[in-house]
Amino acid sequence: MKLILVRHGETIENSLGIIQGQTLPGTLSLIGLKQAEAVALRLRNEKISAVYSSDLQRAANTAKKILIYHSGASLTYVEELRERDFGSFGGRKKADVESRESSPEVETYDDMKIRARKILNQVYPKYKGKTILFVTHGAFLLAAVSEILGIPHDDILNQHGKFKNGSISIFEIAQNNKTMLHNCTEHLQQ
Repeated sequence: MKLILVRHGETIENSLGIIQGQTLPGTLSLIGLKQAEAVALRLRNEKISAVYSSDLQRAANTAKKILIYHSGASLTYVEELRERDFGSFGGRKKADVESRESSPEVETYDDMKIRARKILNQVYPKYKGKTILFVTHGAFLLAAVSEILGIPHDDILNQHGKFKNGSISIFEIAQNNKTMLHNCTEHLQQ
């Protein structure tokens, strides 16, 4: 199975440094709308069988832009692809809450990896040999790629940095999962 992972376009909240988590739906900014359109154009020739999207507005709206070129693909909204749950830190400025990583109310990367494993186990048997797309969020992408590659999320973060808005990563999911593209934003430069 070919798995394409996309981070949603930039939101107004992203540009203001506001933690969205699962609390805020997120509204795509003008830049975010252009990013979603650039992702859609970049992926227009892929033979996508199904799109799975976080049910949060910012991801759902990005997925809808991509689907313009894939009218035959099904669209399913799933909670498993939601952003990390930041609890009461959602809606607050990142600069104001430096202690959020150590807070017991914040979802751990291990918990997000369990969500990633669950959705991968659901879709893999159904779409073996096909191409599917997940539209999701930055922190969740880090956990999902950690799960796919069996590499600690800190190593991925140190090697590649955070997943950028509108980025595309592609993996071949099989017995030995293989990275084909990681955190690519070349399509946004055009």
